[in-house]
Amino acid sequence: MKPSYQDILFRIKEEPLWYDQNGCPRYQTFNPRLCDIYCDQAVLLLISCQNCGKEFKVAIPNERYSENSFYERVSNGGNIYYGDPPDIGCCPSGPTMSSNTKQILEFWKQENFKWNRVSDLEKTFEEKDW
Repeated sequence: MKPSYQDILFRIKEEPLWYDQNGCPRYQTFNPRLCDIYCDQAVLLLISCQNCGKEFKVAIPNERYSENSFYERVSNGGNIYYGDPPDIGCCPSGPTMSSNTKQILEFWKQENFKWNRVSDLEKTFEEKDW
């Protein structure tokens, strides 16, 4: 379950543009440099709450030395899962439900300290892939 950031959401009236891997609302256009400094891959996903269907744009970094590379997983037809949706109070059980990954909106890979977008890996998942 992600922590609640109601203190931020109540103070800032505009909708967040995306949420980070902790469910924290972000108000600047997504950039992979805003993710974990140790990551070499980052994705911006469109997910939905399994309970109420509310959609969120969320980012997940993939740490540089992770054995489970996002690039390899998606290249081989796999999906990327965010886990529980951000806790915005949209439904009573939402924060404890998992989420469905609907689309990879942006896929980024870092090589030699330069971020490059890999648009070939940006795709929409069918409902059967959830």
